[in-house]
Amino acid sequence: MYLHEAISAINSTLAQTGGRDIPTGTIAAVACLANMENLNGDRSRALIHLNGLKQMVELKGGLESLCINRVLRRLILWADLCNATRWNSTPRFPFVPFPDLLPLSSFYSPGTEPPTLLIDPTLADAALNSGNGRLLPLLRELHSLAAFIDHTAPYGIVALEQASYPDRAYMVEYVLLDLISHSHTHSPTTSPTHHVTGAVGIIAPLLHALLLYIYSNIRLTPVGGRIRRTLASRLRAFLEGVDLANLHSILPHLVVWILIVGGIGAGRGGEGGGDRGWFAMCLRKVWQQQLELEEGDFKAGGWSWDEILRGLKTVLWLERGFAEGGKEFWEEEM
Repeated sequence: MYLHEAISAINSTLAQTGGRDIPTGTIAAVACLANMENLNGDRSRALIHLNGLKQMVELKGGLESLCINRVLRRLILWADLCNATRWNSTPRFPFVPFPDLLPLSSFYSPGTEPPTLLIDPTLADAALNSGNGRLLPLLRELHSLAAFIDHTAPYGIVALEQASYPDRAYMVEYVLLDLISHSHTHSPTTSPTHHVTGAVGIIAPLLHALLLYIYSNIRLTPVGGRIRRTLASRLRAFLEGVDLANLHSILPHLVVWILIVGGIGAGRGGEGGGDRGWFAMCLRKVWQQQLELEEGDFKAGGWSWDEILRGLKTVLWLERGFAEGGKEFWEEEM
């Protein structure tokens, strides 16, 4: 009822203004309605709201005219990215850079050194050889964002706002969506005869795992929400198109990280229960594969969660939410 009333009020305002001098509150309301549908609703309704949002922004003179209203601009930009993410499309609005942002290290407590990420050379070669070199700085930026969440935990949203955290998350997500679009990884190839061989095969699943990670741990969308389950199912489809055992033998920590991201994002029961079980099954298979090798970074005879953590920390910073969700998934399924 309240939703219908909100839509009715928006339509009434638009009728009164004749599409001119649209109040910023009306634009914000449409952006929120778009995101409600993006996160948990219907695609056709989401597109109606997003199309209306784009028209209103253009009537106001474009995003540039809204630059003084940071909150409104963020609402609009996230509605755009959230729509592209949920429905596997490309953003409608052009990329908005934030060139004046200070390094995140500027917002750490005095004497605190931000953690750095050492990317596996095999992964770096695979990214470069597949034309996805932009993935490497993106990984470092995601690592920094995840670490900063933990650093600011005592200070909460105030510290995140001071560092323009939402704008940084926006830039990372936009670049990631652009990578997915230009890497031809919108649609998975699930036929075993089309398996991508070698380390390059990890790139497409990794891009989609990173997108799920953003919505699970950087943007902190609701646990069990449809957008998480959608992204987890998409990740599963891409993993079904690669030789997972071979990839695990090449990049074991990264494969485990991807499977845990998928398991967390799929959620329990309902629509996501089957995917969660699938990720757990794959995790058990690579676990058995590691035991049979009787060598490597994990001790033969079993994995403890502490041993898993040591490997996962080489992939990305393990902020608190991911570490807790990963441990829960591991202990339930393994």
